[in-house]
Amino acid sequence: MLLFCAFFVLWTLFTFEHGILSLQSDETDKKMFLLDFINLMALAITYMLQLLWLSSGTESFMREVRKTKHISVLMKCRYADGPIRRTAKNMLKLIEETPPDFSVYGMWSMDAQLIIDVFNLITNFILTIIQFTFL
Repeated sequence: MLLFCAFFVLWTLFTFEHGILSLQSDETDKKMFLLDFINLMALAITYMLQLLWLSSGTESFMREVRKTKHISVLMKCRYADGPIRRTAKNMLKLIEETPPDFSVYGMWSMDAQLIIDVFNLITNFILTIIQFTFL
């Protein structure tokens, strides 16, 4: 996962840098640079969609865990004793003591916020590239 996110950020920055270079090149190389830029953008969009799919998948899993926690609380309230209450109690204890967390080597958590953080990082790098290119 770490490699995927790093590759996505680097690929997007490379695509943007390639686009800037294609705008600054002479007319003979513009067609070649334009085709390369379109290919690079297609791959960057593919990686972006994969990141969006991954973030939404982890977020839907966490939503299901919250639903399971709510259902086990309801089952504990409804049944005074028996196997259903014990199962609900065990599930609730398991969820509260060790909540599921998708993390990438402990550096960041996989959730819906990840895609916003990655876009923030890419935007900062793109602005830095623009400043170094034109200033």
